[in-house]
Amino acid sequence: MLKMPWQIIKYSPQEDKVDQPGYIVYYRGECSSSDELKFLLDYFFRFQLVGDKSTILIRAPFAVNEATSYFETAKEQYCQKYFGYKDIDSRLKKITLEKVICQQANFSTTELGMDPR
Repeated sequence: MLKMPWQIIKYSPQEDKVDQPGYIVYYRGECSSSDELKFLLDYFFRFQLVGDKSTILIRAPFAVNEATSYFETAKEQYCQKYFGYKDIDSRLKKITLEKVICQQANFSTTELGMDPR
């Protein structure tokens, strides 16, 4: 599972609504085409991660700048090809893509008083 191009974390957003799970997916692909993202959507449907009440947030740290545009195109194409647009549109609206901004930690070179006394 660790060698897959994505990691899926299931969570319950509210304790009183246990029947409404959510998923955060960390995807290490580039999201550089709608076909790549249709494959990811197909995985979600095949393994029944997409439900009436569940939400999926895809976080992609290595995504290209046009990733959200490709994702919206992939959702439309997936819906039209495999299902009727009206039937599955509400489920696809609960899947979102977020580009993660990579940051590097900068450490202070100043000593912080960790010398022995």
